Order: sequence, then C-alpha cells, then structure tokens
Amino acid sequence: MLKLAKRTAQAEKQAARKERLKQRALDAIDGGRRKQVRSLLKEEIFVQTQQARRLRREKWTLGPLAPQRNHAGSIADPIRRGRSSVTNNFGTEMFSSDVIPYWGSISVRRIRNANGPLTPKDVENRCAWAGTPKRLCLAVGDRAVIMEGTMKGQIAPIKDIKPEEGTVTLEGVARVNVTVPEAMIAEGDQSVQQIEASIPIDAIRLVHPLTDPATGVTRDVIIRELRAQAFQMDRVTRRLTFTRVVPGLNVRIPWPRQERPPEYQDEPNDTLRIDTEQVTFVPTLLRPPAPEAVLDELRNKFSRFRTRHTADFIAEKEAEAAAKKEANKYGSALVKRQQPGVSPPSMRTPLEEFHIQQKALRKERGQPELTDEMLEKIGRIMAQTKISALENAGITEIPTQSSTSQEPPTSSPPS
Repeated sequence: MLKLAKRTAQAEKQAARKERLKQRALDAIDGGRRKQVRSLLKEEIFVQTQQARRLRREKWTLGPLAPQRNHAGSIADPIRRGRSSVTNNFGTEMFSSDVIPYWGSISVRRIRNANGPLTPKDVENRCAWAGTPKRLCLAVGDRAVIMEGTMKGQIAPIKDIKPEEGTVTLEGVARVNVTVPEAMIAEGDQSVQQIEASIPIDAIRLVHPLTDPATGVTRDVIIRELRAQAFQMDRVTRRLTFTRVVPGLNVRIPWPRQERPPEYQDEPNDTLRIDTEQVTFVPTLLRPPAPEAVLDELRNKFSRFRTRHTADFIAEKEAEAAAKKEANKYGSALVKRQQPGVSPPSMRTPLEEFHIQQKALRKERGQPELTDEMLEKIGRIMAQTKISALENAGITEIPTQSSTSQEPPTSSPPS
C-alpha cells in the first residue's frame, strides 16, 4: 500500500512539473506575441512621427504652396480614397504593412492595443483601487472622472468595461479618428470614423453623490478606493452578486440602475420553475448513488492518480510485493511465469532440488499431531529438567498456598 501511495505522489509531481513546463512555454509564446505587437505599434508611431516632421518642413519651406493633406480619403470612394490618392499617399513608403491609416487617423490595430499588451499582473495592478478584475466594483452607467492626461477633470458615464484588459470606455470622451478597413465599410459610410478610445482603470475614479454628515449638503465626491463585500450567489441565474463599500468610511455605494430584462410569457411547452426545483432523487446509505461500473469509468480505476482502492486490489498488490521480495533472493535468475522464490529448472543445484522435494513432502504430511504417550513423556522430561535446574542453582521450590485452604478463625469481640 505504501508503494501505491508513493506512485500516486510521484505521478502528481510529474503532472505538476509538466503543467509548469507547459505554462512556461505558453508564457514564452505570449511574450513573443507581445513583443511583435509592440514592434508593430512602434513602427506605426515612427511613421506618423516622420510624417509630422516632413509636414512641418514642407510648411516652413513652401509656405502657402504646401499641399493640403487633411482633405482626401474622408469618403468611401475609390477615386478619392486616401490610399490611392496622390495627395494623401504620404509616408506610405516607410510603412511595411498593407493597412495604412489615413492622414490624421490611426489604425484599428493601434486603437485595440493603445496601451500595449499587458500581463495578468499588470491588469490586476490597474484594477487594484476598484477590487480585482474578477470582482470589479465598477458597472456600466457609473460616472467616472479622468485623473491623468490632457483630459483630466472630465466626467462622463462609463459606456463599456473590459476587465480582462483593465480598461473602460467613457461616453463622448477621448474620441479619436480611426481608419476603418475596407471590408467593414458600409455603402455611404466614411473611411475614417470617430470612436471612444479605451482608458486605463487606474487613470479614472468613481464619482458619486454623498451627504456630508456635518453640513447635510449632498455633492459629488471622488471615491478613490472601493472594496467588494457581502457576496451572495443567486440560485436561479447562478450569478455572484456583492456590495461595493468605501473602506474606512463603511459607506455602501449603490449600483447604477440597469434596464429591466424583458418579461416572457409562459407557453404550454415551457417547463415551470416549480417542476425544475422539485427534488426527485433522495440518496440513501443502502445503495450507491451510481453503479460500480459507472464509478470505475468516471474515476478510471487504472489511473496513476487514484487514491481510493478496493480491498481485492490492495490484497493483489500486497501479494505481488511479497512475491517480488521473496524472488529477490535469487537475483536476476527469476524468469517470467515461474514460481516466486524458485530458480529456473536449468539453473537449480542438487541442493536446491533436495530442498524443493523436502518442502513438498512436508506440505503433504501437514502439521504433526502429538499422541498421549508423547505428551506424557514430554511432561516427565520437563519435570526432571526442572528438579535438576533447581538443584544446580541451590534453591528449592516454595509451594504455593492452595486456594482451598480454610480461612483463620476470627476472634469474637469482648463481652
């Protein structure tokens, strides 16, 4: 049994080591992908920087004769497309990619990776003031204020949240021009469209009205830290809900009002909730919850990670261990399909053959039985041996008091 436990522990260690190596390889692949994205973003930024420098030099040297590069490519027209236009084909010779953004706009790739690829630890650090990425104390509809950058101080409701990236989108704030790919442009739409850029969560703070207990005045307050408390699991929707609280003040911040979900009418083919919640199976101790064959299929009785074994399997393994221990007496002479503990016939010595015959004879005779005469003779010899042993030691045997001896008479009390 100890060997089985060691085998299971070794299998778990090997599986954990393989998982670590696999995760390390995946991290290396993700790291290479992040480096590639960073290089592409740097390339686009470099191209746009070179364009700005050339434009500044043209305006300085040409003056009013400098070309106007901010007019072409605004309409989805093949004739006036910026990529095919002579006036807007500016800086494309330095761009290795086929997707070239129009003048005054950025590519979709850059707007998606505006902050660069992040690691899970970086995302967790971004969401530190508002909980964790999985338990984020922000919701769509909350008002937030920007605390950094050129748009510092602007307040707007949250339009979208991406916890996996640690970013939010504010409605009407940080709008940028983006070059839309040709496959995504509808008829009559513009090639360059404005969308809200993503803002890191650590660059914003929640704005909520609170009442001052001293003055009784209610005003908007910037909340710099939030924590999740009072977790509850909804039995119907299987969703985890919690309450967000300002630590230190012990003030609960209510969630924004969400749109009510549509109410559906029950149809004849619908299953009622009372039927789904009805308990139809009550487990008992008299029979297993599933057949043993099904349990073996679910647990894989031949798995190395199994920790619960049947009595027959344990007895079989113990017998194999005992046979192997006995067979080790003969070293490598043991061959397959031979009796454990016995050398092959081709390698037996005459003495081993004699021992095997004697062992077979003793097994046939069985255990010896003693007759009454033998027992009497054994008792006589034991008595003689006892007397001679006491004489040699110079001591005598002290007879024990018989249990049938009468008790001494007790004296009567004086009159």
